[in-house]
Amino acid sequence: MIANPTPITAATFAGMWITNLGIFLPTSEKPRGFLAGNLLPYDGTHLLAIGGVRVNVMDLASKRTTDTMLDGVLTNLTNECKRQASNTSEVKFVNVSAHDSTKPVFAQIGFTDGNFHRIPDCFALAETDSVFSGVLMATMAEVARQAGLAVS
Repeated sequence: MIANPTPITAATFAGMWITNLGIFLPTSEKPRGFLAGNLLPYDGTHLLAIGGVRVNVMDLASKRTTDTMLDGVLTNLTNECKRQASNTSEVKFVNVSAHDSTKPVFAQIGFTDGNFHRIPDCFALAETDSVFSGVLMATMAEVARQAGLAVS
């Protein structure tokens, strides 16, 4: 047997990466709303294709009345979406796509007035906007909590 001087070592996938997230807020058209997303194990560079966790929170309207942490995060998220878009209409949905950890995290916000706002790179914006950064971090932590994961 020939010993390999640089053996292959497996990375520790100790974190989770939110690959996609959809938050559909309660509106007069759809009074219940929901939150759904997928998380994959993450080592800081790579995503692991197995061992994912799915989060589903149905009937956000009812859940917000009993879960003050979720309610606070959604309130702050709604206010930040309005600020980013300079739009006073109600937020209808927030969709986030991050299927590849090496590419920008893209977000799209829809409003009840029919307008949309796009954020092409959430982490780049978070580097220059501390309010956005705080809301982004709190939202990611809340998604992890809703998925039953420990947040460190």
